[in-house]
Amino acid sequence: MEFDRVLCCGCGACVNVCPVRAITWTVNAEGFSEPQIDNDICIDCNKCRKVCPYETNHVGVNADPQVFAAVHSDAEVVRNSSSGGVFTAISDVILARKGVVYGVAFDAGLQPVYVRASTRNERDSVRGSKYVQCDGKDVYSRVVEDLNSGREVLFTGTPCQVSGLKLYLSVIHVPTDHLYLVDNVCHGAASPLVWREYLAYIQEEVLTGKRIERLSMRSKKVAWQKQYLDCETESGDESDILNAGASWNKLYLTTYATRPSCFDCRFTSYERVGDLTCADYWNIENAGVSLDYSGGVNLVLVSSKKGRALLDDCAGTLQLEESNKKACWQIHLEKPVVYTGKRAVFWAKLARDKRMTVKEYAKGSRFNAFTRTITPILRKLGLYTMAVRMLSFAKGVIGSHANQD
Repeated sequence: MEFDRVLCCGCGACVNVCPVRAITWTVNAEGFSEPQIDNDICIDCNKCRKVCPYETNHVGVNADPQVFAAVHSDAEVVRNSSSGGVFTAISDVILARKGVVYGVAFDAGLQPVYVRASTRNERDSVRGSKYVQCDGKDVYSRVVEDLNSGREVLFTGTPCQVSGLKLYLSVIHVPTDHLYLVDNVCHGAASPLVWREYLAYIQEEVLTGKRIERLSMRSKKVAWQKQYLDCETESGDESDILNAGASWNKLYLTTYATRPSCFDCRFTSYERVGDLTCADYWNIENAGVSLDYSGGVNLVLVSSKKGRALLDDCAGTLQLEESNKKACWQIHLEKPVVYTGKRAVFWAKLARDKRMTVKEYAKGSRFNAFTRTITPILRKLGLYTMAVRMLSFAKGVIGSHANQD
């Protein structure tokens, strides 16, 4: 059995489903986890193909999920959430019913890990954005155990991770009546290797050895629509110095550290793999809603009866206002992030000198600085959607030439 390494999303479903353990987990040169197949052991049962998210392409498939703008009724919850607090509301429902919640948190070393939460305190570590790929292969068996015991399970993740779990459970015939799947509108998964190099750089050179006590990739200190990196060390708030010229978010937004499969993402459409999809409602200013979204607001897409029932159970804690596909449009509901030849330049530089490369790209580019400045203006003028479409088209033309080179 062979697989396409460029299209592997690293979900881990194939490793878990192999009945003869012919597939092991390894880390490639870019720091991404991927399967390695021992053809001497493989029995060609094809189960790894059946659970692979990239065997199906959702792009271009028309669908009509219900669309909502949503804000949590508790201002404190909104303040501590990346967007409007929807994840807190739906996970509270599951926890109140003695269910469990799976999502990504940072461990003590600030590495992204999947955690299983059965209390609100455990769940709170899952809140907030993590712009780096998490290895989720070890979570499958725990989800199966919880479902077989009859507990309700809320699983959150990127569309490919959600799809991998969904297909895996179907192939091994685990009942999913008590499973609730929540995906997001993903902008791509960044390399854990680059993330580790970034952490080493800021801790040694920017923070001069001071211990990081708290780090958030999406703080609302400035505004909820700003990707402001929030960092506290033993000496206090270090956020400004990082955002000024040593920001992970600026490096992430270049897309150079993004996993190759993300440039051919199969989930950028309104046909979602989750029961619910939660994202930022970026163009809320022009959506015609009456909600107070000043502190943050979620876009929620409802793709199943189960998802709608769960959202209805949040009626006491969520302020919901129905919207539509035209108003909520964003580029990654239509097409993947665009590949650029500059990605190869980044990795060539990284191979020569990891520290200097991370240091250079964490400063950000003039183009990204320009787009971050002009985007709020475009939203106020009602030109955001048109501008993003034009920019995506231009990047696509440049990217296609880069691929030909």
